[in-house]
Amino acid sequence: MSVTNLRRSGSLDSEWLESIEEDGYNGVEIDDVNRDFAPIIDAHPYPNQVIITGNINYREESDYTQGRDISVEFELRTGSRLLIFEYESDIPSLSPVTEQFLEITDNSPKIYHNLHAPEDSLWDFLLASDRVVDITVLDGGREASYREVEDIPTQDVIGEYSIESASVGFQYEEESILVTYQNGNLQIESDHERAREYIVELFEREVLGPN
Repeated sequence: MSVTNLRRSGSLDSEWLESIEEDGYNGVEIDDVNRDFAPIIDAHPYPNQVIITGNINYREESDYTQGRDISVEFELRTGSRLLIFEYESDIPSLSPVTEQFLEITDNSPKIYHNLHAPEDSLWDFLLASDRVVDITVLDGGREASYREVEDIPTQDVIGEYSIESASVGFQYEEESILVTYQNGNLQIESDHERAREYIVELFEREVLGPN
């Protein structure tokens, strides 16, 4: 099953966008520039964004083997500034991939280590899922399930406690989608392209959209 990992970029320079659209970079292949984005959800906050898709060839080094080359697909959405990486190989950490992407593209755009999601909006997004597996919050310096915070009713935890990690399930058409959140990063597990797009658009609207 493919894994989709969301990061967020800094501001996008128009000259840089034109450059990568037209010329790419050595090590970055641009597959498509979609200027006719058509959201599949209602009230999408960035209906005019441009979506740039391509792939990079990530070289994973190893102290014990010859290493390996891994093809990583990426998608840059100019409205929400989401930078999305999708891959099928087992990659222990996405940080080396983002570092290589930055190195190849002359450190533009900046890529943040987490999504900087507003806490209340993140709660709303997670609880809008069809099934909450669990949401772990920080309670007095320790991690606990939001359902098990000592002496606090669950309804008083929701929206008030900081989310450390979460695992929830969404349903789109006939597809079940597992979404996990940890350390400021969102990961989508699904082989259904429209199901993945549905989750990304929901996140753009509920969490990243202008208030």
